[in-house]
Amino acid sequence: MKKALFIAYYFPPCGGGGVQRTLKFVKYISSFGWTPVVITVKENVHILEDESHSKDVPSQVKVYRTWTFEPGSKAKRFRVKFRNATAINPITIIKSLIAKTLNLLSAIFLVPDAQILWAPFAILKGISVIKNEKIDILYTTGNPFSTYLTGVFLKLILSKPLIVDFRDPWVTGEYRVWESKFRKKIEGILEKFVIKYADKVISTTELMTMDFTNTYPNEPADKFITITNGFDSDDFKGISTRRIDKKFTITYAGIIYEYLPMENFLRALKELVVENTEMAGNTRVIFVGETKELREYPIEQFGLASIIEFTGYQPHTKSVEYLLNSDVLLLFRDARTKNLYPGKMFEYFFAKKPILGLMEKGLASDLINKLNAGIIISPKDILAIKSGVYNLYQQYKEGKLSDINNPTTQNFNRKNLTEKLAGLFDKVSAS
Repeated sequence: MKKALFIAYYFPPCGGGGVQRTLKFVKYISSFGWTPVVITVKENVHILEDESHSKDVPSQVKVYRTWTFEPGSKAKRFRVKFRNATAINPITIIKSLIAKTLNLLSAIFLVPDAQILWAPFAILKGISVIKNEKIDILYTTGNPFSTYLTGVFLKLILSKPLIVDFRDPWVTGEYRVWESKFRKKIEGILEKFVIKYADKVISTTELMTMDFTNTYPNEPADKFITITNGFDSDDFKGISTRRIDKKFTITYAGIIYEYLPMENFLRALKELVVENTEMAGNTRVIFVGETKELREYPIEQFGLASIIEFTGYQPHTKSVEYLLNSDVLLLFRDARTKNLYPGKMFEYFFAKKPILGLMEKGLASDLINKLNAGIIISPKDILAIKSGVYNLYQQYKEGKLSDINNPTTQNFNRKNLTEKLAGLFDKVSAS
């Protein structure tokens, strides 16, 4: 079989959403005639670790790990220790100040990201791996966006075809908040450099693909293609669905960013449980995921401490268990992210629970509506949120809250998506 080199900063035992896409491609690509080889960083670099991901890495897959010199991972580790410290001592304070200083310097001087300091190690390792393993094609994924630069330099040095995979927009779109126009201009030059030398550019949404086509009209239109994120049905096998209690359970799974439009949902929920004492004792809302720099969300001010639970980061298998043992699955999208598909949304589809989407009209809402997978409500409309949650509760109470079954969701099966990637590998390697 031909060999593909996957260059990915996030790879098991790393946890979090960024690891899933590459992991599942590596898991299934050999079914379609390609042997995967992986270059990533050392195991102790990442803050979030999830050993449940490691079981998906086929035993025969060779994974090459390299050092990195980035300050970001060290800084994050200091911050975590500082937050978790039961007693503050001078050494902890000094480490915290060092961490903040390293982060600030990293944000100012390391372009496009701190992982640019991983690039020299990855390139050196890549040269030897490509030669020794007789690699036929290169695949890079971001963010971090500097990983694309690693791929381009390896392509130029060893004349191998290159596929770049954008999990998130880099310069195009509304996703990024830029520190300065100068920073955006520099990164725009870097993105143009990557696009020029890539043989194919993959995006996770149709809108990202269209943005690339419009931004780079001199490139062939068929250079840009869409392969969405998805779900792996294997992740749901053997998961217990035996409910501990009979409470109406709403679950949000994913990173809890500070900018998520959660406040009106909490206000609506507060009004509901005040007006409906039965609902107050029969409802549970669970947030499953890392709180992303937040020590805790101030739910006490809403009087919901007895209803809402923050679990913190959970292994992927445990996160899936929460989905299957819920009645409704909650999604938030703000104005910046409304046109990005949240990775968890596809697992929501497979879990077949109705989705409560608090988001403005965009790609995510359109797909949920298209699949008839739930209801969409503006996160600004407290009355509509209140009505929507109450109606779902009434359906639950009356036994009418049924699972969502739509065969179209199989289009998002990770194995089917990997087949599409393998077809792209075949086409590019043959040209």
